[in-house]
Amino acid sequence: MRFRNLKSAFVFIALSSMLSGFAHDKSPNTLVITIEGQTVSVYGKSFSTSTLSNFEIKTEASWMLEKNNTSTFQNQQIEEWFYTKTSDHPIEIESNNRRSTSIQLFRNGELVTWLVPKNHFKVDLQQEVNTTNVIQEYLLLGIEHILIGFDHLLFALGLLFIVRAKSILWTITGFTVAHSITLGLAVSGWLVPISLGLSAIWVEAMIAGSILILALEMRKGTKHSTPRAVTIAFVFGLLHGLGFAGVLQELGLPDSAFWQALISFNIGVELGQLFFIAILILLYQLIKKTVSIEKLSVAMSILVGGLAALWCIERTLLLANLI
Repeated sequence: MRFRNLKSAFVFIALSSMLSGFAHDKSPNTLVITIEGQTVSVYGKSFSTSTLSNFEIKTEASWMLEKNNTSTFQNQQIEEWFYTKTSDHPIEIESNNRRSTSIQLFRNGELVTWLVPKNHFKVDLQQEVNTTNVIQEYLLLGIEHILIGFDHLLFALGLLFIVRAKSILWTITGFTVAHSITLGLAVSGWLVPISLGLSAIWVEAMIAGSILILALEMRKGTKHSTPRAVTIAFVFGLLHGLGFAGVLQELGLPDSAFWQALISFNIGVELGQLFFIAILILLYQLIKKTVSIEKLSVAMSILVGGLAALWCIERTLLLANLI
């Protein structure tokens, strides 16, 4: 029996560590290219602590590399290049990191941004915003973000266990409306978490706390009334919206297609969330005759609560700069 308990604990810790990593690393690599006259600066951020460069940049032979810096910060490698350009020839970039890359091109005071899923690509310094591409890219980014954002998915999972079947739609709608509000306000500049004293890691820590509170509600086994369930989903949804906004603020939104990108990202998040919930409901329909909802709720509350507690500790330690 003791061996089984140790084995279960080991599996839980391994699973927690894996999901913990996924809960943090949701963003693509980022390349910020700024053109000012004949000076081109390239700022690259990749999720790797490797001392090797994750980006290889090839320019025209006549371009002069003035400076190159490399540093690391919280599992992210920061690289900077400064060139004096002699033409507007495209920059050829090779990425050693398998993540997709967000390109942010600042030219004449305007931000042009797009996503590149490949490891080898060219950046056209004359790139213009293509609204159709923006809609497609940010829609897919929203879907991808929610499906690998295990903290957000665990919260949605927990909501299903504290409501009656007839209240599921209203509860999920409350969560959706709430995080759409703070996402829109934060990204558009009306609500800036930093100005409220909330850095990104503060928001992430509070999101973990919201999941822990929800796990405690799951453990009680109480099915809340529709108004109470919607209130819980809405209040914590406001917080989760700041988490979504952090990703978009980091990646940037094209100035000339700002609202198209924002709305597309939000729709993508909702589509991914609905897909996840539909899968959960389908799975429950398949197992409900063999597993009681009470036992399932207890088991899931332990899993969700354990992961949330781990994330709370980890993110609190990050706040204290201990890890």
